[in-house]
Amino acid sequence: MSKTVDGVVYYTVRFLNYAGTDLLGTCDVEAGGDATDLAPQPEVIEGMVFNGWNVDITKVMEDMTVRPTYKSESIYYTVNFLNYAGDDYLSTQKVKEGENAVPPSPEKIRGLFFIGWNTSFTDIHEDKTIRPRYREIPPHPVLNFYKKTKGNTSGEFIRSYSAVNACSITAKLDGECTMSFKMLTRKIDSFVDVKCIAELDGLVFNITNVKKSISSGVCYTEMECEHISYILNDDEYKVTAFDMTGTPRQILWALLEGTPFSVGTVDIEKKVTLRVNTEATRRACVMQLLALVKGEIEYYGYAIGIRKHRGNSQTVDIMKRKMSRISVIPIMQRNRGTVIPLTCTEKEMLTLGMNCFLILSHYPYTGRSVWSAWSGIRSTIMR
Repeated sequence: MSKTVDGVVYYTVRFLNYAGTDLLGTCDVEAGGDATDLAPQPEVIEGMVFNGWNVDITKVMEDMTVRPTYKSESIYYTVNFLNYAGDDYLSTQKVKEGENAVPPSPEKIRGLFFIGWNTSFTDIHEDKTIRPRYREIPPHPVLNFYKKTKGNTSGEFIRSYSAVNACSITAKLDGECTMSFKMLTRKIDSFVDVKCIAELDGLVFNITNVKKSISSGVCYTEMECEHISYILNDDEYKVTAFDMTGTPRQILWALLEGTPFSVGTVDIEKKVTLRVNTEATRRACVMQLLALVKGEIEYYGYAIGIRKHRGNSQTVDIMKRKMSRISVIPIMQRNRGTVIPLTCTEKEMLTLGMNCFLILSHYPYTGRSVWSAWSGIRSTIMR
C-alpha cells in the first residue's frame, strides 16, 4: 500500500511468479522512481529466458502487481523454398537459429535440370526465401565445361562444344553412370582438365582421366568422366558408422546432408532401418539404402532420388517405334535370362528402365531396359 514519509509518497510494487500463484517479493518505491534494481530474482524456467516484467516499473506512479514474462530460449526463423515459377512455396519451415533447413525435392521441369539452390540453407540466422536453380538442356547435345567450386559444384563457365570427334554416355539401373569423349587437342588442351566439370544432356560429370594420342599426324585428347555423385566416394564424405530408422527420404537426406546434393523424388515411404557398423563412403551407404528398399537410383542434375521403378511402368511395344536397327538374335546368358541388344536413332525412344515388348522370330519377349549408352544413336540392353 502507498505511504507518505516526511512528505514523500512511496508506492508498493508486488512481484509475483510466472504462474501468478506466489509472491516473489515486494518493494517500496518513491513516486516516479524506478523499481528495476529493487526487483527480486525471477524464477528459472527451463527452455525459457526472462524477458522483463509485464508492466513498466521504471516510473512507478501507483501501487502495482507485476509478473515476469519469458520468451523461448531458442530463436526461430522462417525459411521458404519457392517453386520454379516463383509463385508458390514448395516448403515453409521454422528453423532454430544456427541450424539447417531441409530443402524439398526440386520440381522436374521439362527441358531443364536442377543445379542447386540460389543461397545457403545452412546455419540459419535470418528469415530466408530460397529459389531453385536450373539450367537448360539444349535440344541438340552440347558439351559444356565449368570450373569446379570448392563445394564440388559447377562454377564459372569455360566453354561449350557442339561437335566432338566421339562421345558416349553409359548408364545402368544400378546407378553406374559414366561418359567419355574425344576431340582435337588444339581445341581443348588449354581450357579443360581434371579440375573441371562437364555437363551433357542434363547429366553432370567430373573429369577423372585425360589421355592424348596421335592418329595420322593429328593429336587427339580423350577424357573419361564419372557422374558427379561419385564424389560421395571421396574421403571427405566418409562415415565411420551410421544407424537410422526412418523413411527412405529421411535417411537419404541424412546421407546427403553436407554434400552438394538435394534429395530428388522418393516414392517409397515404408520406414526402414539402415545400419552401417564400419567406415564406409556415403555412396556405398546410398547404395545399401537402395538395396534395402529395393529401389532404383535416379539422377536429376544435383538431385538424387529413389524410385520404385525408373522409366515407364506400362509396357511399350518397341516394334511400333522408329528403330533404325534391332538385333534379331537374342544372346543367352546363364542364370540371367535372355539379353537382347537394341539400337535406335533417337535417344527418347529407348529410355533406361522402360518396360519393353517385342516379337523376334515369332517369339514374344517382355523385359526392361537395364543398360543404356548414347553416342549419336541410343543403344540399350533389354533383359
